[in-house]
Amino acid sequence: MASVAALQTALPSTSYALSKGHLGSSASYATLAAPALPLRSARRASFACRAAENNPVKQVQKAASNATETLEKSVEGTKRDISRSDVESHQQSGAGDEKRSVVGSKPAPGNDQLPRPEVERRPETGDKSFGSLFAFDGAAPETLNNRLAMTGIVAALSVEAFTGLSVRDQVLGPGGFYRVGWFLFAVALVTTASLFPLSKGESPDSRKNGPFDGKSERWNGRLAQLGFAALIITEIVKGSALLPKLF
Repeated sequence: MASVAALQTALPSTSYALSKGHLGSSASYATLAAPALPLRSARRASFACRAAENNPVKQVQKAASNATETLEKSVEGTKRDISRSDVESHQQSGAGDEKRSVVGSKPAPGNDQLPRPEVERRPETGDKSFGSLFAFDGAAPETLNNRLAMTGIVAALSVEAFTGLSVRDQVLGPGGFYRVGWFLFAVALVTTASLFPLSKGESPDSRKNGPFDGKSERWNGRLAQLGFAALIITEIVKGSALLPKLF
């Protein structure tokens, strides 16, 4: 009886349950069960975390997020800052060659219409409007021509290797509608991907990744234009595809 009295003094809310051998009220049950509630919550939270980690959808989303972050860091690492002073210095060092590269020969004295000064036509330092970018001496025409030429010659030679069809047959032959459609889709993607950085003030010279920079891209693009023209002329003279069906 002394032990019961001690328990009644220490735990008045549970005295009735202990003396009768059962839980006589909901309050006494809650008092006894309270210490177990945090443990149950922790177990539920741990189980939910394990289930979330093992969820295939969550794993794919996490992998995609990591890949996107890695790609963004890689792209950001290729950026080069081109200041106005850099452009002005380059412009002063080769003004005659600059004009000759655009119009084919150095214009007569006083004829400053073509081209615009480099500092005006570059998207980093000049006007980034649609009209300025697509002007004769703007940044967009050659950039797009080079990239579309590289895309076109790779697509043409790849289709020849798989089908044995010449460029003419790829366009005008059976199934040409679908092949042209896919190529136009690629043209739209390349054009959009090229115009977006130009409109933000980044020309191909604003990026450099190892040996790949704006100058190397221009050379590759110009060679691709010549190569694509040579491919069509050769197939017209030959009367068949340049490459046989390889696959």
